[in-house]
Amino acid sequence: MSVEVSTALPAVTLDEAKLHLRVESTADDDLISALILACTQMAEHELQRGLVTREGTEGYGDSPEAVPAAIRQWILVHVAYYYEHRISATEGALSPLPFVSALLDPFRTWT
Repeated sequence: MSVEVSTALPAVTLDEAKLHLRVESTADDDLISALILACTQMAEHELQRGLVTREGTEGYGDSPEAVPAAIRQWILVHVAYYYEHRISATEGALSPLPFVSALLDPFRTWT
């Protein structure tokens, strides 16, 4: 089974991510939105399922609020990590986040 992640819809809102990041300015809204979508696509790839329902892909529901809290937290943690380390990403490899992947385990399709 494979899910088309290129058509993913964001599983957290910009406002939620900015609250998590403690960002009040709108200067980085485009960057944060791009990180939200990228991390949503990463989660869909890891789980091999859609998160937000869209044409051709069934998710948990039609809005980000329908996505389970653990998955949304995984996305927020990754958004924060990539937001805070966006400079170092050009200088070398980013390290995996320990224990964070376990947030997705209950939602994985094990075969």
